[in-house]
Amino acid sequence: MGTRTKTGWAVLVTLGLERGRPTVLDRRRLDLVDDQEQAFAYHHAATLPLEDATSFLRDVDALAVERATEGVMATVAALRAEGREPAVLTVPVGSGSLPDDLVTVLGNHTLLHTGEGLLYAEALAEAGEAAGLTVVEVPAKELAGRLAADSGLGARRVDDAIGAAGKALGPPWRKEQKEAAQAAWLSCLSA
Repeated sequence: MGTRTKTGWAVLVTLGLERGRPTVLDRRRLDLVDDQEQAFAYHHAATLPLEDATSFLRDVDALAVERATEGVMATVAALRAEGREPAVLTVPVGSGSLPDDLVTVLGNHTLLHTGEGLLYAEALAEAGEAAGLTVVEVPAKELAGRLAADSGLGARRVDDAIGAAGKALGPPWRKEQKEAAQAAWLSCLSA
């Protein structure tokens, strides 16, 4: 299983390998929050008094974890009903980190984006752990290169295989789905 998080939502793709080539077993979108204010949680928190910002971020985090867990658990249950046993969830993560001081975070626009990216990636990681999966976090910038190297196929053949898997499945098969499929393929190689 592999994910690709976006602001307030994520794509979850599950692959199987048949003769070394990926086949999509499941693809779904997980809505992790209810609205734009929650989706851009750190941006909204920056407009609030510190105490309210802390509470708001805690609530959004809890909601994102709850929704991610529901989505991952539902996917695992559907796969098990088909006789499949998912084992690994790969979560691409950004390269940034947040200082412990929320005032610093809320006062820096770049850190607002970092916070939102981390919030959703961490929610998916927690969901994978709750589902009993081994969670592998991979720097998003390294995902394609690592998959090309670990599969032994090289970047072009990996891209072709991901494209073919998506074509067989049908739309949507945009960048988000392809990146989640890369993460899922890496999960297959890690299992």
